[in-house]
Amino acid sequence: MNDSNPGREEIFNRESAVKNGANWFIWIAILSIINSLIIYMDGNLNFIIGLGITQVVDGLTIYHEPGGLNLDKTTGMSINLIVISIFFLFAYYAKRKQLWAFITGMIVYGLDGLIFLPVQDYFGFGFHLFALYFVFKGFSAARALNKIPIPLIDINSQSPQSNFEDLTSAPTENIKPAIVCPSCNTETKENINYCPNCGQRI
Repeated sequence: MNDSNPGREEIFNRESAVKNGANWFIWIAILSIINSLIIYMDGNLNFIIGLGITQVVDGLTIYHEPGGLNLDKTTGMSINLIVISIFFLFAYYAKRKQLWAFITGMIVYGLDGLIFLPVQDYFGFGFHLFALYFVFKGFSAARALNKIPIPLIDINSQSPQSNFEDLTSAPTENIKPAIVCPSCNTETKENINYCPNCGQRI
C-alpha cells in the first residue's frame, strides 16, 4: 500500500500503533514508581518493565554502605521523580507523533536496559528489548503518518457511520410540505389560504 495515500483502515491501524507505542512510556514510568514505593516499604515484589536506573537510586537510598555513595530518601525520590517525569513527557509528545520523543525515549530506555547486564539480569534486559519492539512500532507508524497530507488524514479518519449520521442528521425543520389545491392540483409551499392559480380556498 502507498504510504503517502493509505486507506482509512490503514490510518486507523497506524494511529493505534502510535498510541500503543507511546503508552509503553507511561507503563514504564508508572511501574517504576511502584517499584520504588515497594522498596521503601521493604517489599520484595519488582516489575521487570520498570527502569533500572530508578532501582539503582533506590539501592543507594535504602542500602547504605560505609564509604560508598549513599543518598537520603528525599534526594533519592527526587531523582526518581525527575527520571519518571521525563518518561511521561516522552509519552505526551509521542502521542502527538513527535518523532524525537520516540527516538530519545528508545535510546534512554535502551541504555537503561544495559544496567541489567553487569548483574546478569538477562530477563530484565530481555524485557527491555521486548518493550522497545513495541515502542519502535509506534515510532514507525508515527513516521508514516507524518508523511501523509493532513487533509487526507482528516478525511480518512472519519468512520463511515459518522458520515452516514451527518447525512441523516441534516436539519429538517425548514423543509415545508407542499400544499395541493383540490380544484386545479396546483402545488404551493407558501402559507396561504387561497390557490394562486384558480382562487379556490385551500
